Amino acid sequence: MDAAHLVARHGGALDRRRLHELGATDHDLRRALRAGSLNRPRRGWYSTWDERDPRFRAMRVGGRLTGISAVAALGGWVLGRHALHVAVPVNAARLRSQWRRDIRRSDARDDAVVVRWVAPAHDRGSTTGIVDLPEAIELVCRTEIAEQAIAVLDWVRRTGRLDRIELAELREKLGPLRWLIDASVENCDSLPESLARTRLRAAGVQVSSQVGFTDGLARGTGGPRARAARARHPRRSPQFRSRAGRKARDTP
Repeated sequence: MDAAHLVARHGGALDRRRLHELGATDHDLRRALRAGSLNRPRRGWYSTWDERDPRFRAMRVGGRLTGISAVAALGGWVLGRHALHVAVPVNAARLRSQWRRDIRRSDARDDAVVVRWVAPAHDRGSTTGIVDLPEAIELVCRTEIAEQAIAVLDWVRRTGRLDRIELAELREKLGPLRWLIDASVENCDSLPESLARTRLRAAGVQVSSQVGFTDGLARGTGGPRARAARARHPRRSPQFRSRAGRKARDTP
């Protein structure tokens, strides 16, 4: 049996007991390990993920990705680099370095791991390597700076990762931090746009996202306000710039 194909078909990580239940033998597992098609993040677990994959490293520590690390692994809008945030069971023991499973986390130096003791229990059978998205986003809102949290919420709403019911539940859980959801929008297209909107609003500038152009503005004539502004300041008008250009060319 192709053990690696079996693991990949079930999400990328299975424990030994579950693999036996699905028909894989120890010989199949050893053969896959020798071939490099399977890796072992922890004792008794087998994965098709690369050892550099953050999900694999979180499993090696002893849990799953959470918070900003989970969002980054899912392709969310993340500003800069972050430590590896790992959710582990409240009674977890034998935590390891994210880089080597033979080194205890307590002995690892500069491991760049933030452990969140929040998971109710260890995964059994299989794991996605990532906590549920609402849980990850709630942690982002509670631990990251406001502009990063708003950017993640913009991404979630833009991509439809959470439906209205899930957003309402998240809003209820956030309590005083629910204003972060109010500050997010559904029509933001990128991280730079999200950051610009948040920073401009913080500076007191009124901002609207993805405003459509009128036909007149698209042709360069602008609306009533733009025409009135040109009437008050003729030097700013295209006609003035055109006349000034001709005058400069005609001057010997």
